[in-house]
Amino acid sequence: IIQTGRYDDSGCEEHNDDDDGDHDDDDDNDDIDDDDDDGDDDDNDDIDDDDDDGDDDDNDDDDADDNDDDDDDDSNLQTFPSYADTEADVCPDDIMRKDTTYIKVYKDKCYKFFIDSGSAKQYWEAQEECEKSKGNLAMPKTKILNQFLVDSLLAYGYQYEVFIGLDDMKKEKTFKWADGSELMVPGFYENFDEGTGIFRTGASRASKDCITLNPVKNKWRDIDCRRNLVELMFGFKKRRHFICEYKVDQGNRSPFSNIFKTKEKGDPFSDFFQDFVLWSALTYVVLEAMNNML
Repeated sequence: IIQTGRYDDSGCEEHNDDDDGDHDDDDDNDDIDDDDDDGDDDDNDDIDDDDDDGDDDDNDDDDADDNDDDDDDDSNLQTFPSYADTEADVCPDDIMRKDTTYIKVYKDKCYKFFIDSGSAKQYWEAQEECEKSKGNLAMPKTKILNQFLVDSLLAYGYQYEVFIGLDDMKKEKTFKWADGSELMVPGFYENFDEGTGIFRTGASRASKDCITLNPVKNKWRDIDCRRNLVELMFGFKKRRHFICEYKVDQGNRSPFSNIFKTKEKGDPFSDFFQDFVLWSALTYVVLEAMNNML
């Protein structure tokens, strides 16, 4: 069963990322300050045991306040449902016949994470791989979807850049998604790192056409992905791992997929309607079975 996931708006901790796309690990360690360790035992010896009852009362008040704060925090969290019972309900058959280790379903989309060894491709090769199963490179057009992709990559233990379906190959600084829609429409979402993408200036921007997502920094950046003479002569290829996005395969879905989907929070009419449909369907099945037995 695909469970509801909760996502907040906070990004991941930022780290330095080399502009050439290499995967460098940071080796700097934080210094630990131990200067305050001395004298702690002496301070503890001065505690007055006569105030235990008062301390307990204070702790009870603090616990109540903490519980109120937790309730407020929970009310600010939004629940996002998955619209499928299993990956098999929405993912293309040929995808499910292969390794399903890196497959996730979010709402009405199936996502395949090509992050295993040997799966890195050039940008256009990655798009062609997605198109084999009638998909595109992943298109995080909203902040919550972008966070879902970041969380998924980090959950898999993957910390490097991946291609997403966004580029400005046809016209400089006119970024388009893999489905042909433009990025810069009213109310659009973008997550470019400082000085990259739509914020890049200077002559270097002409060669920076393809967008990657860095899960550690939770940022996008544009990289050079065009085929050139050096690549043709020496076989150098700008490969990255990538994520494919597939639409719901309605033909694969069971008749009760919509009935058993996770319900939207705070919609009592929707809850009642789904329960009514569920019980009606179950009643019909039971009556038909009894009728066949007679």
